[in-house]
Amino acid sequence: SLLLVHNFANSVKFAAILYSITYIGAVCNTLTLLTLAWVAAFVIPIIYTQNQSKADELLTQAKTQYQALSTKLLSLVPGPNTAQAAQAAQVAQAAQVSKEQ
Repeated sequence: SLLLVHNFANSVKFAAILYSITYIGAVCNTLTLLTLAWVAAFVIPIIYTQNQSKADELLTQAKTQYQALSTKLLSLVPGPNTAQAAQAAQVAQAAQVSKEQ
């Protein structure tokens, strides 16, 4: 269903992920990517525990901005499911904000 564009938003996300993987694979060697992943697996948890409050705040801001952008983009796409998906995203965003408070 991702390739047949039954859900436009998921298909666009899938295409963006595939493009990103292709671009990263063209720029970096596989061994380089494995080395970076190995280092990140040990460094990121330490950095997160040292700066947990700041990281949580930034992740919350990024999530709300992503949801707002997703809602705007879905409202621009014509079709019967996009309006419902945009409304559902707004409801989910409001619920998330109220839960965090």
